[in-house]
Amino acid sequence: MGFGRFILIQDGKDSFRWTLDSQRHDNQPFHATFVLDTVTPNHNGTFRCYGSFRNEPHLWSKSSMLL
Repeated sequence: MGFGRFILIQDGKDSFRWTLDSQRHDNQPFHATFVLDTVTPNHNGTFRCYGSFRNEPHLWSKSSMLL
């Protein structure tokens, strides 16, 4: 069983938050590919990723290492 969703948050700016449903390819673990189309100076900094289950979206995993 893997996470159904992934949440990407910019450190120190909780208003910058993206959520994607997970994907599975070629028997690899569940993952999500976040694409930032237009990057501005506001996107400067570090990010963290969290996982959650679709039936419990309020419960998040520990954060990833800094991205």
